[in-house]
Amino acid sequence: MTEALLNFAAEKRDDYASSNFRPEWTTLKTAAHAVEIHDARDLPEPPSLSREGFELLRLPVEDGQWEDQEWVEADYVPLVRERVLSVTGGACALTFPGSWVLRDTGRSGFAPAAQYVHMDRTYGNCRDIVRREFGQDMLERYLRFEVINVWRSLTPPPQDHPLALCDQRSIDRDDWMICKTLEPNFSEPMEHTVSVHNPDNRWN
Repeated sequence: MTEALLNFAAEKRDDYASSNFRPEWTTLKTAAHAVEIHDARDLPEPPSLSREGFELLRLPVEDGQWEDQEWVEADYVPLVRERVLSVTGGACALTFPGSWVLRDTGRSGFAPAAQYVHMDRTYGNCRDIVRREFGQDMLERYLRFEVINVWRSLTPPPQDHPLALCDQRSIDRDDWMICKTLEPNFSEPMEHTVSVHNPDNRWN
């Protein structure tokens, strides 16, 4: 276990906005809180999507060409889809076009690591993306769908911006607010969720 400072929304408001590439557009105000973070590899049981809301998996790749978008789309993304299907038992796995993001804080031209507690999507946002990218018939064909983020560290530990995940069983939805992501290449704002601090949250 370690203790770290995480940035939460400073207060509950409905007009927050943030931007990776245009910080002057960001209106989100944050407050840092010290939280205990446990090593998910040391949990009594391995975490699962259905219980904690996340899993730790290995997907060995030799000679990954991570900055080559064509290699990522042609070679790596199919491996990820196959792994997601094997874990979830799903009937179909699709990848949003352009959803591969290489983050590198401090490196020009790359999106930095997120600096505050958030969830990338809202429920309505997920349905809108599926409908826009894959058509209304996709929503009608399947009774249930999940949007799953897959993260991979590309550098050996220790990382300067490690990923922390909150156990979904400790979340209180009353803490959530919608924040709009504004980027120069977005045709319209993208909604995501931010949260105020809750001492009952469990972090891994």
